[in-house]
Amino acid sequence: MPNTQGHRLNSKYVMTRVGGEAVIAPICDSTADMGQIMSINATGAKILDCLKQGMTDSQTADYMVKQYPDAKPEIVRTGVSRFIDEMLDKGILEPEDDSM
Repeated sequence: MPNTQGHRLNSKYVMTRVGGEAVIAPICDSTADMGQIMSINATGAKILDCLKQGMTDSQTADYMVKQYPDAKPEIVRTGVSRFIDEMLDKGILEPEDDSM
């Protein structure tokens, strides 16, 4: 279940929209790093937008539950938590309270 901690996009990555699609790409000096470009769906982009606005994981999950009123809240919360965990595992997100 999402917690009260916040996360942010790692400063080594940028999220942008290209042709209506959300894309996460590394900020890199060489084309070798371009293999790390990742396309994410609209739901993932909404989650990252919430985190970018300074929402905690729990606030983000609450927001997403409201966005999908026909879905079971526990399923939405689990999905948000899994997405955040996956982005943390890949190094795309980092804890908000980490010093740089």
